[in-house]
Amino acid sequence: MNADTIARRIVEDARRAAQETVDAANARAEEARKAAVAEAEKKREAALARADEEAAKQRETFLRMAELDQRKAMLAMKRDMVDSAFDRALEALVAMPVERARAVNLRLLQEAAEGEMELVICQADEAIFSEEFLAEANRILAARGARVRLAEARKPSRGGFILRRGGMEISCEYAALIAQLRPQWEADVAQMLFQ
Repeated sequence: MNADTIARRIVEDARRAAQETVDAANARAEEARKAAVAEAEKKREAALARADEEAAKQRETFLRMAELDQRKAMLAMKRDMVDSAFDRALEALVAMPVERARAVNLRLLQEAAEGEMELVICQADEAIFSEEFLAEANRILAARGARVRLAEARKPSRGGFILRRGGMEISCEYAALIAQLRPQWEADVAQMLFQ
């Protein structure tokens, strides 16, 4: 073998070894690239899953908030309707015909009057609390040892009256009576309105 052949063989072996080294490096680089792509895909999928999960949580939160707002609005509407029903009841009491108002107020007097008391009324209600009404009331109250007389002072609101003795006052005004009875009646009124 001559030196040229040996040199060619060494160069070829070196080229082959270099090519094998390059091929091995390329294969490792390709494996590293594939691993990096797989890792990036895994991270992307995890990020998407987290984003989907967060979006679902936010959607659920927004839905709950919307439902709560809707319930609040419905409750406010129902409250307004109940308030309106009690307001109309008061208006109906105030607008009663005189004879009916006399009967209602006579009954209220029988339940509330004790001893000697002043009857404070509204100027607009004077037709209800006439001389005849007072005579009838005192005739009925006498059996219980009670008596009322019309006060000179007038109250500002219509409907019902105030009984006064000394520093004590008993309000038998329609608005006060409805306010007193409202807690007992409110559930029934709501049930009638919303069934």
